Amino acid sequence: MPITKIPQKRCQEILRHLKDFDIVTFQEAFSKRVHDTIEQADFSYKFVGQYGRLIPFFQRLGNGLAILSRYPIVETAWIKFSNFWVTDFDIFANKGVLFSRIQIDKNTQIDVYTTHLQATNRNYYSDFIRHRQLKTLKEFIISHSQGNPIIVTGDFNIPDNSPMYPAITYLLQAKDSWAESKSANLENPEKATCHDENGFTSCNENTWNSTDPHERNQRIDYIFYKNGRSSSLEVVDSEVVFKNELLDGENLSDHFALSSTFKLINNPPINMPSLDTGSSSR
Repeated sequence: MPITKIPQKRCQEILRHLKDFDIVTFQEAFSKRVHDTIEQADFSYKFVGQYGRLIPFFQRLGNGLAILSRYPIVETAWIKFSNFWVTDFDIFANKGVLFSRIQIDKNTQIDVYTTHLQATNRNYYSDFIRHRQLKTLKEFIISHSQGNPIIVTGDFNIPDNSPMYPAITYLLQAKDSWAESKSANLENPEKATCHDENGFTSCNENTWNSTDPHERNQRIDYIFYKNGRSSSLEVVDSEVVFKNELLDGENLSDHFALSSTFKLINNPPINMPSLDTGSSSR
C-alpha cells in the first residue's frame, strides 16, 4: 500500500476482503492514518509496526509493516535495517523486519516474519543492499526461532528470475510457497499477463503501474516457509489475489496480494536408540 491518494480508504477496502484469512501481513502501511486503520481491523491479535510523520516534516516514515492474526500472538519483536540507498525514498522509511510468534493450539506455535527490502534497482549497489538486508533477516530469524515452523512474507523487490533470487532461499533455508504449488512460465515474462498464473504481483496490468512504460511483469512478493522440529508446514495452494477488486476505478494497491494455504502436520516423535552399558562379570 504505497503512499498515494486515499491510502486510508484503500486500506479499509482491503481489510473488508480479509474475513477468510487467518494470518495477514502488510508492507508499505507507512502513514499514521493507515497504521490506525489497521489497528482497528477485525482481527483479535495484531502487531503493527511503528509510524512517523510524512516527508515534508523531514522525519522518517514508519516501517510500514504489520501482522494480523486470528490466533493469539504470544511474542513480538522487530529490527531495523542499517543498510539503505541514501539518495532514494527508502531513507525516509524505517524498513526492517517484524516478528510474531503465533499460538495455533496448545502445543503448536508458528513464527511469522514480514519484511520490505530496498525498493530501487538503480545499479549493482541496490542488490548489494538487499543482500545485506537478507543477511540481517537471516540473523534475526536465527536469534528468535529455534524449532518452530517459520513463515516469512514480504516485498523482497527481487524477481524470481533474478540472479539474486537463489540467495533468498539459500540464506533462509526455506521454500517458496508459490513455486512449490505452481509451475511458473518465465520464458517470456514481458508477453505474459498477470492472469496467466505466473504469480506476478507487480505487473503493468495494475492500474497504479500501467502508466509506467518500464514496469515489468514480475514476481517479487513471496511467502517462504520452513518446517519445525515438532511440526511441519505443507503448502496446499498459492494464488495471486485482489486482482479485480477496485476502488474508484483503481486497484487497491500497486502490488497484487499473494495468498498461500498451509496444512500443519505434527511430526512423529523421534525415538532415540538406547544403549545398554551394563557390564558382565565372569
